[in-house]
Amino acid sequence: KRALLSVEKIRIPRKVTDFDIIHSMINLTEVEISPKNKFYSTINGQIIIKKSNPDNDEYDILYYVLSTVEDLFIPSHLKKIDSLAFYKSKIRTIKFSNDSQIKAIESNVFSDLKITEIFIPKSIKDFAFSCCYDLQKVEFAKDSELEFIGKNSFSQTSIHTIDIPKNVTTIDDDAFSYSRLQEINFDENSKLKFIKNSVFNGISSLRSIKIPKHVQSIGCFA
Repeated sequence: KRALLSVEKIRIPRKVTDFDIIHSMINLTEVEISPKNKFYSTINGQIIIKKSNPDNDEYDILYYVLSTVEDLFIPSHLKKIDSLAFYKSKIRTIKFSNDSQIKAIESNVFSDLKITEIFIPKSIKDFAFSCCYDLQKVEFAKDSELEFIGKNSFSQTSIHTIDIPKNVTTIDDDAFSYSRLQEINFDENSKLKFIKNSVFNGISSLRSIKIPKHVQSIGCFA
């Protein structure tokens, strides 16, 4: 395993079914995968994609992005981003296809990335940008289907202003804790019901907030 850490190029044969070692190969610049491999494929040798079901033809999981990639475009056929997809990544920008089908993003996928802004497409229903210290701007699709903002989603980010999609019903613990949030806006038809514990903990820059009319519970130290 240690001998592979310095490898810059690698070719994966057809029978490989487990490729987790790639997360330790931080010097990789190019990956070639046999076209006969039923589990993995690549986009331009820089982005590793994977099948959720090897019996299907579609590679629908974004499995890993090489550290050589700085500007990432996520095509519409991908439906999930794996938990270590951006491990040791140097990505600066992420763009989703307009007809993105991404629904599942594993926890901490975006943590510690150097991205400064991101657009969240309609299809995404869960995400987290915890410890993305440089993240300043987040924009949601107008018809966003997002219903839940999870724990630590924007904690320790540099976001100043955010507009919460109207379908969000819950903002979970520490969602914005220790961020630089100054303004949070809710749609007049907001469906928000629950603001959990410590959502705004450690924020000194937030001066006022208008709680939506359907909110039923506000947690401790919110």
